[in-house]
Amino acid sequence: MSKFSISPTEIIRLENEQSRVLSDFVCVEEPLEIRLVYQEDACEKEKSIAITMRTPGHDKNLALGFLFNEGIVSSINDVVAIQELENHGGAMPPNPNKFYGNDKDQASEILQKSSSENKPFLPQKPPLNETNSIVRCKLSEGVIPKLNQLERHFYTTSSCGICGKSSIEAVRIECRIPLTPTKWTVERNTLFGLPRTLAKVQENFSHTGGLHASALFDLQGELLLVREDVGRHNALDKLIGASLELGRTSDLDLEIDKGRVFDSENDIPKFVVPLPAQEIQDTFTLPLSHHILLLSGRISFELVQKAAMAGIRLVCAVGAPSSLAIDLAEELGITLIGFLRNERCNIYAHPTRIVY
Repeated sequence: MSKFSISPTEIIRLENEQSRVLSDFVCVEEPLEIRLVYQEDACEKEKSIAITMRTPGHDKNLALGFLFNEGIVSSINDVVAIQELENHGGAMPPNPNKFYGNDKDQASEILQKSSSENKPFLPQKPPLNETNSIVRCKLSEGVIPKLNQLERHFYTTSSCGICGKSSIEAVRIECRIPLTPTKWTVERNTLFGLPRTLAKVQENFSHTGGLHASALFDLQGELLLVREDVGRHNALDKLIGASLELGRTSDLDLEIDKGRVFDSENDIPKFVVPLPAQEIQDTFTLPLSHHILLLSGRISFELVQKAAMAGIRLVCAVGAPSSLAIDLAEELGITLIGFLRNERCNIYAHPTRIVY
């Protein structure tokens, strides 16, 4: 499965009165098809439910988060297996023109050669749409998917997952996690430190400037998990999908370094200090009602809805919220913060959780 998220490309840079041919990096955007396999009337059925344009990597997280956030499944226990396919099961060799944004040495080498020689240093371009990625999700026995919840056109874009909805009411999925009152508060200085922490681990963004991020913090401002994607809604689906998987951990001791998040080959977050499985479960089991969500862009209605599905009560973003996002946050009791950058922010809904 291709996990590569950035790709080098040739550009002509115009600066003042000069022009140069250089190598630069852009985020990869490719289609992902999500399929469901389930039992109905004593027969196994397989149905394609969505195609989304996303940045490759953490596709299992994306599919699981999508199913949960859209209300198709109600818990991690509804899914018995998730399988990644390419080209309808055909094996694909690695594409040398794409690589992890976290591979800073490889990225720096290409940029340095390009800059020193004043010409692009690029591998041969691969053919367009060389892969057709599929995630196949098999539901547990007796689980019938609530496909009527998914009033979405077959194709959605990476820029806005809500665009394909046939009506705004289809987004107002009933939250299965009760949003009960909370007693905790967060200091303003804790909030101010969140964007700086996120910037330190957004290496893909630093190379391309084109990837959104969703990050999960504890109430003390320690980073727990981060996911990136070309689409805002995909990044959050990936984050919640990863939390669902970690919350199911039963016999696996993981390692954690709260200041930095890495990824291992099997897409399970790899950390630095060993933690017992039970502590991982306690941290990531839904509802995520003692966590802070930070979004790298603006806050749309759909992102607030996805946060509510996971039980998140404090949503922050470096950008602005929409009017409908504010209305939904007010309705659901979610503290909503926008323009969180440069030691300032705006509180739009339920300010009592913030000490200011």
